[in-house]
Amino acid sequence: MKVLSKDSMRPNRFERHLKQQYPTLVLKTKEFFLLKQNNSSG
Repeated sequence: MKVLSKDSMRPNRFERHLKQQYPTLVLKTKEFFLLKQNNSSG
């Protein structure tokens, strides 16, 4: 997993990163990522 800079988290740059690095996750909803975050935090 890569740690992105604050500048990389801008929506257009983050979307480009997501498309390039994780193409299978592009169509996932925000809820998917929130659920994944909640499950990994313990």
